[in-house]
Amino acid sequence: MLSKYNYLMSQELKITALCLCIQQLIVASSTYFIARLAAGVGQGEISMLYAVLFVISLVVVYVPAYFCMVYLERAKYTAWLGYIKRFEDKFLGRVSFILMTQPSRQVWRCLAKRAKLPSTVR
Repeated sequence: MLSKYNYLMSQELKITALCLCIQQLIVASSTYFIARLAAGVGQGEISMLYAVLFVISLVVVYVPAYFCMVYLERAKYTAWLGYIKRFEDKFLGRVSFILMTQPSRQVWRCLAKRAKLPSTVR
């Protein structure tokens, strides 16, 4: 099933997935830091370490988000190019079906023209 869509699995998509995982880890750590800070406030002591880490995690999360967006756009463009190449390989560049009711020479001439081949190719 996946072999039909191998043009989708590019290096850019893998980098996008990695950046997305890093982004989610930073968001999860931010939740952990604010929970630990709230627990400390509940006990009457404020831990500056968790406060600083929470603020840093709020800012740092934008770095992998930026790279995720950039590489996602690159992955879309690469997938589009792969689709176009696969379309041209499979259908010889033609965008409509040719009925076989036409004479054989005419069909081959039309296919050769659409596939950018010499008209003498059979």
